[in-house]
Amino acid sequence: VHPLSLEATRRLLVQAFKAAVGTVPDEKYVQELTPYLDGYPPAVQLAIAYSKRYGLDALIADKSSLVDLKVRTFDRVLKKLDLDLADQLILRVLGMEPSLSLDVLATITAVATADIVPRITKLIDHSVIVRYPDTLSLAAPMRNSVYREFGVITPAEYRVFSQRLRTRYWAD
Repeated sequence: VHPLSLEATRRLLVQAFKAAVGTVPDEKYVQELTPYLDGYPPAVQLAIAYSKRYGLDALIADKSSLVDLKVRTFDRVLKKLDLDLADQLILRVLGMEPSLSLDVLATITAVATADIVPRITKLIDHSVIVRYPDTLSLAAPMRNSVYREFGVITPAEYRVFSQRLRTRYWAD
């Protein structure tokens, strides 16, 4: 699922609140909360669940709780996916490089294109990766969870990646 625009996120939040709680929150709450949802539909559900449990006022008063809740929830999502080292590397690379083509990602990670496609498909299906017309990106709300669970790319890894890119694209 691609990230929603701010307006689409606002509409989804209002509709989901109405369906879950039976009422529509005040517009000032909706306007204040919407940017924290990152256009990510599962975050809307997290906000509603938190509001039902603790109250909308508590969520608005401490939006860091929503951020913490998203990170913990997304940590659990990553654990449930049972990702191997190649999957983790794909996510770590997309966490550091905001938008890459499938070919470049396959080159950097040294995962054959035929092998990377099912991996990418699984991650897209779970809203971990977002596909754009010619590139792939890590879903914005997942970034912190990926860093916490798998770490960031090290300088030594960057050197290996740059060598792979040089060999594939610039060696003559």
